[in-house]
Amino acid sequence: MQRMYQKVLDLVTAIENNNVFSSIRKGFILLIPILLTGAVALMLRNFPAEAVQEFYAGPGAGFYDILLYIYNVTFGFMSAYLVLSISYYYSFTFNVKDFSLQVMSMIVSFGCFLATFGPSLEISHLGHLGVFTALICAILGPKLFFTFCNMIYKRSHAYAVGADVNFRTSIISIVPMILCIAIFLGFNLLLTALFGVANLNELIAESFTALFQNMVSGLASGVLFLFMLNLLWFFGIHAGNALDQVASDVFVEANVDPNSIVSKTMMDNFALIGGCGMTICLLLALLIAARSKSNRRLAWSSAPVLIFNINEILVYGLPIVLNPVMLIPFIVVPIVSLLITYGATMLGWIPVITESVNWTTPPLLSGYLSTGTSGGVIVQIIVIAVGTLIYIPFVRLSEKIQQAREILLVGKMAEKFRKSQEDGIQMKFMAKHDDISVTAKSMLLQLRSDVDNKKIELYYQPQLDVNDRIAGAEALLRWRYSGQMIYPPMVIALAQEDKYYTELTARIIEKVCDDIVTLKKETREDIKISANITVEQLNDSKFVNSVIEMVERRGLKGNLGLEVTEETSIMYYDKIAQHIDMLNACGIPIAIDDFSMGQTSLKYLQTNDFDSVKLDGALVKEVAKNVRSRDIIKSIISLGNTLGFVTIAEYVETREIRDLLYELGCKYFQGYLYSPAIPPEEFIAFYKKHMAALEAPKPEG
Repeated sequence: MQRMYQKVLDLVTAIENNNVFSSIRKGFILLIPILLTGAVALMLRNFPAEAVQEFYAGPGAGFYDILLYIYNVTFGFMSAYLVLSISYYYSFTFNVKDFSLQVMSMIVSFGCFLATFGPSLEISHLGHLGVFTALICAILGPKLFFTFCNMIYKRSHAYAVGADVNFRTSIISIVPMILCIAIFLGFNLLLTALFGVANLNELIAESFTALFQNMVSGLASGVLFLFMLNLLWFFGIHAGNALDQVASDVFVEANVDPNSIVSKTMMDNFALIGGCGMTICLLLALLIAARSKSNRRLAWSSAPVLIFNINEILVYGLPIVLNPVMLIPFIVVPIVSLLITYGATMLGWIPVITESVNWTTPPLLSGYLSTGTSGGVIVQIIVIAVGTLIYIPFVRLSEKIQQAREILLVGKMAEKFRKSQEDGIQMKFMAKHDDISVTAKSMLLQLRSDVDNKKIELYYQPQLDVNDRIAGAEALLRWRYSGQMIYPPMVIALAQEDKYYTELTARIIEKVCDDIVTLKKETREDIKISANITVEQLNDSKFVNSVIEMVERRGLKGNLGLEVTEETSIMYYDKIAQHIDMLNACGIPIAIDDFSMGQTSLKYLQTNDFDSVKLDGALVKEVAKNVRSRDIIKSIISLGNTLGFVTIAEYVETREIRDLLYELGCKYFQGYLYSPAIPPEEFIAFYKKHMAALEAPKPEG
């Protein structure tokens, strides 16, 4: 069973990671603000209260017109927005370096979308009606455009020397654009010639009308109708429009037939509560079972309009469209609800429904109004509860897949980041608009939230002197995302790119100070803990003053140290010397991290009073097998003796390295030989155990 589950999980994950599905998902998510605005306008226009509608018919007519306008510029152009948003993301998967060409591919996709309607193009096609066509054009448009660009211009240069880059892009796009639009226009003409329809949407609507042509209202036709309705929604086809004629021909008259149980009103109020897919159940399942903050935010933002049966925010925001995980419950829940309601009617719990109810009437109230009895309310509660229980495992599966996908992308990010470090290249996570960029932005949102809510973790790596006494420790950031520990240098790089590193560092230092207070209370000893900062922060008066205030407020003079990385030049920072003097005066010593014999390192020592330097890890790792590394380390230690700073060696992993460093004059060590970085509680336990062992009487002989 577990193996089958894993295979299904692997299959769905592969589908979710597909560039096409990923682009469609991101394209829909990008439209959430538009959908939310339109949904609120739609809800207010159709508010199920007679007094409100009378207000619109009289003095509120102008307000009604404004709401209609808002709806028209949001949902009324939804397909147009969608083809642009999806093609925008999909164009990045082609790794085209010319951004203007990517913009051109979006324009081409929109032109292809308009061409699919041919001469029959109407403004209504740009709204709900064209969603399915928009999906096709948003994917095929860029694909064809870039294919033609490569075919036509691969071996030629369609520009003159010195020509403007944008002009060149315009010129090389002409022929591919013409070919793409011609293909989609030809498709429209072919449909007209073969089937006598004006466009693809009309073909879909007529096909389903023909499917139900000889059917009459009943349980079988109701089940088939719901199956096709929700299946079409899954593929992005506005099923309400595609099957509107079917609903009119097969079900509407049942509202006045006391012998027919299955009617459109019955399905609307008992099998489609919240809209297609019984999305009221999906909403409750998300609120109950979802752990993802984004899913919970989506649920809460869609709730106010979904209770009025306006579900586009949830359907397109999750999205349901082309979401393989949600296909089964989206189709099954309405059918199960229909069967429960049919059974309740057959058993006499509720009467045959003959009363029409406004489609925006909220659940429970609609159950009462449509049946005239409290039994209708009870049946609605039952179908909502059953539907929610069906949705819950799929919500959990969806989040597992989302988490697996995030883990995969985070791993890819870390791999690229490490490669960029090896190559000496500064990686920009958000420069592109691919999946890594989206993941980076999601990580930063979580990081900001964790910093604001004081959820940052710190581990401490002990520093020991030549007598094996614990002389201090270094605070190291440890941060988790999607349940996994993130490579710390990558977290720092992300925060720096987002201009959030100062806030992160301030929170780290604040936590270090809090942990020092706890450590002193537990051990009754003074110990120095160091935290890392950048040269820019050391030059920032506001930041330096905030650190001094933290230390003085807690009475930690001599307990907090700061380590500044040596890789950044200090040539253009004019306040560093002044700030170092201020910090030293307040009992906050400064160390240089990753010190070597480079120009930057020596400039640090030329005019500034540092307490200690930490040897570059690359030198320490090579000390056992590289004579020159030993000579450089010996020179640095000698320089320290002359200038009055202490030398600390990191990455001390073996006793051999430790003894060699001691022979060279180093007296302070940090590394796996003693302990990795460990959580505060473990560090306190390590400190107590280690110091107790040193103070224990040695056996004689």
